[in-house]
Amino acid sequence: MLNANKHHYSNVQTRTVYYKVSQLLFLNFCKIGLLLTGMSFFSERCGALVMSRTAVKITLDCGEQSLLEKITRQLTVPHYKKQRVRVVLSAATGLPNKDIAAQIKFNRNEVDKWRKRWTKAHQDWQQSDPELRPQLNARLVLRWLDDAQGRGRKNEITLEQRAKIAGLHRNQSGFLFATI
Repeated sequence: MLNANKHHYSNVQTRTVYYKVSQLLFLNFCKIGLLLTGMSFFSERCGALVMSRTAVKITLDCGEQSLLEKITRQLTVPHYKKQRVRVVLSAATGLPNKDIAAQIKFNRNEVDKWRKRWTKAHQDWQQSDPELRPQLNARLVLRWLDDAQGRGRKNEITLEQRAKIAGLHRNQSGFLFATI
C-alpha cells in the first residue's frame, strides 16, 4: 500500500515555511522602503529589523561656538539650558548621540530632540533676511533651546487683561488706576 502523505507536509511544517517566507518578504519590503525614504542604514539582528538614522549634522562658526561656550560659563543661565547648549557644542564636534547622552546624562532621544531643534531654529535664522533678522546673542540662543509651547499650565490671564494691567500707571498722588 502506498503512503499518500509521503510528500505532504504536516500543518506545523507548512506554517513554519509560510512564516519564514513572510519574514523574508517583510524584510525585503522594509529594505525597499528604507531605500525609498532615504534611511541610511539598517541591520537585521535577532530576527528583528533595527533601523539606525544618521544624526543631524551641526556646524558652527567661530563666533557661534564662542557664544555657546560663553553661555555655558554664565552663572545666571539655568543648568538645564546649559546642558542643552552642551549638547549642541558636543554635536558640533561630531560626537554621536550615544556618546553625548552618556557625557551629559541625557537619553539619546533628548539629545536628538535638541540637535533637531537647534538645527531648525538656526537654519530658519540663517535663511531669514540679514537686514531684518535679530543679531545672534545669548538671549536668542536660549530662546531657541526653550521648552516647546504648550508645556505646563495654560495662561489664565487673557491678552485683554494683560493690556489693562499694562495700562496701569501712577497719577501725581501716587494711586494706581487703570485706563479704560
